[in-house]
Amino acid sequence: MPQLITNNFRAFLANALVNSFADSNTKFYAFIGKSTSWVNESAPETPGNYAFSEKDAWHDMLSLKRINSNDVKLVLPRIDWAPGVVYSRYNDKNSSLIGSNFYALVLPQYRVYLCVDNNNESISTVKPSGISTSVFTTADNYKWKYLYSLSDDDILKFLTVRYMPVNTDSDVSLAAIGGEIRSFELLNRGNDYSSASITVVGNGSSFVGTPIITNGAITGVNISNPGSGYTYAEAIITGNGSNANVRPILTPITGHGRKIKEDLGARHVIINCRFNFVEGDEDFPIVNDYRRIGLIKNPLDYQGSLASNVTLSATGRITARRISGTFSLDEKFVGNINLGNAVILSANLVAPNILIKYASPKEYLTGVTSFAVNEGITGQSSAAFARILRIEPPEVQKYSGEVLYIENREKITRSYDQSENVHIVIEF
Repeated sequence: MPQLITNNFRAFLANALVNSFADSNTKFYAFIGKSTSWVNESAPETPGNYAFSEKDAWHDMLSLKRINSNDVKLVLPRIDWAPGVVYSRYNDKNSSLIGSNFYALVLPQYRVYLCVDNNNESISTVKPSGISTSVFTTADNYKWKYLYSLSDDDILKFLTVRYMPVNTDSDVSLAAIGGEIRSFELLNRGNDYSSASITVVGNGSSFVGTPIITNGAITGVNISNPGSGYTYAEAIITGNGSNANVRPILTPITGHGRKIKEDLGARHVIINCRFNFVEGDEDFPIVNDYRRIGLIKNPLDYQGSLASNVTLSATGRITARRISGTFSLDEKFVGNINLGNAVILSANLVAPNILIKYASPKEYLTGVTSFAVNEGITGQSSAAFARILRIEPPEVQKYSGEVLYIENREKITRSYDQSENVHIVIEF
């Protein structure tokens, strides 16, 4: 049975995800993990979409940070205006319009314009400008419509090389007129015209235009009044030539700029995650690196309540009396009583007592992962030895909530004066 998931539905799903971040009963956290190396460091492992992938993310998770509603935004593929490019004009019957360059971001003003007409597939040579709510024509005979501008916050948090935020301009929205005829598709230019007129038949009103004749052919229509209220229309050209056929291109039912997210096909969501220094009493370690980022919905804290802290540590902590040697970063260590042997050193602090943060990546999941007070632990590569004085659980309950997104990356190294601005982009 033929079916269609419309662009409107994709935009609806993307917008629903953005709105869910404002729900006080729902908590989203970005996480980082995997301090150990990939088999090939330049080719991260591809996450699998199966149950163990979610467990795997928990096994070597390091830290989590809560994502707020102001950290999430609808975005579009970024298209910067540049001279010498043919921009696609808006076309109400072009199934491949979404994903084409029918809009453009103009720098340095950071304004977004819709291409209403491209002068019969000509290259654009004049940058659109201004914030008029009306369609305007540039000197290269392109027709543009200003849609919205980016704020400073948009530029700093959500504008990337590949994506640009979507906004609604209230002035543009209020001025939008539905069912206008702003351009025509030339189906057949005809021949032998020296004079011609055009009549539009449809359910709207007030359209007025004049055919443009070049060397006996109809090459366009000068529009003096785009009319309004058309949801269907046909154009009839009469004159002393023959065979000319043009199709009116209708603006959306609500007009250009009223339902900007749907009309531009905004089906991408960007999540901005900023990890600063040693946030949350060193919940984010600075002495190690990570290779995985992800998104979790509604994780529980260690007491079993819905997590709400800004940051959470996902690693266990052992305070131990160092007896000999120095533990190495990222080495496996083993307990001599419970024989916990699936744990890797995640952080190593200063003697006489050392604080060890540890995780349990899948490559070390060979058995017991628990430890006991007074148990001795030995580093497998350093041969360092210490005796456990205290054990503290992670601040988040392992395997709680729903892992929604996993992305494996090349190594990201942290340092004392570093913060990372990480973007997660989800497409519907």
